[in-house]
Amino acid sequence: MKISIFLIVACCAVALCQEPNKDILKIGTDCAKENGVTDKEYMDYHAGKIKGADVKENLKCTNKCFLIKNGFMDESGKFMPEVFKTKMAGMDPKVLTEGLEKCKGKEAANVCEKAFLISDCFLQIKLQG
Repeated sequence: MKISIFLIVACCAVALCQEPNKDILKIGTDCAKENGVTDKEYMDYHAGKIKGADVKENLKCTNKCFLIKNGFMDESGKFMPEVFKTKMAGMDPKVLTEGLEKCKGKEAANVCEKAFLISDCFLQIKLQG
């Protein structure tokens, strides 16, 4: 399971970035494992098969873990767009620009939910292609 989650995280990172950072990939893998996210859940979500209301809390908290450990968000839920822009410079430029504009201001009742809303916002832009 460890290898397959790593491959899933790698595939999703490659979909967003031309040259994914290995540290970012490892953080994604570790966060999925820490939160008990299955391979199927992760793949289905990133393929657009699981929509917002159907996303389980553990997947939302995987996004929180990923954003915080990469320095994209602080523990209180403050999104750091400049850090995101710098570390994700290999991301599709349209997704990066449009995502930062549309996604950085997302707010929610808790940090897991906010992290999910930000991540999902970027994913939806990517899926619209």
